Formats: sequence, C-alpha cells, structure tokens
Amino acid sequence: MQSEFKYYAATLKSKKEQYRLPVEDAVLEQVRNGEKPFVYVENTYRLGYESMQMLEKKGKTKDMKNICLKPVRLDKERMESGEYDALLSR
Repeated sequence: MQSEFKYYAATLKSKKEQYRLPVEDAVLEQVRNGEKPFVYVENTYRLGYESMQMLEKKGKTKDMKNICLKPVRLDKERMESGEYDALLSR
C-alpha cells in the first residue's frame, strides 16, 4: 500500500522548452507569431484536480497512486482552435 504519491513530468529529461501553466503572455505571443513553432505545456491545473480527487477518494485508506500527465504540445494551430482557451486565459 502506498502512503504518498509523486508527480513526474513526462518531459523531465527533455531538452525542449517546457512550461507549467499559467504560461507567460510573452511566450504565448511568440508561438502565435511564429518565433517559436511550439512549446510543451504541463497542465498543472489538471494535476491539482486529480490530486484532490485522489485525496478525497483514497486518502483515508492510504491507497494512493502516482499521477502522470503527458505535456501538451502547444502550437499556433492548437491555440487558434480554442481548445485550450480556458487554460491560457488569465
């Protein structure tokens, strides 16, 4: 039985630029105007949500697991699609 859990970033050893939400407006603007073709974004909001869900459901039994989330490759097309608007707005 596991009494604690750990969060591992899937791109921990990657040399690519990666950011955790919220991402600075300047970085988003660089993706929009093509200075950066893409960036990898870790959804820390989802991590927090899943952590709270796990604590509520399994915290009392101490039957917790690791939470592994894949980073999202955020490029101009994805930004323009509106799919991530709620996460990228301040």
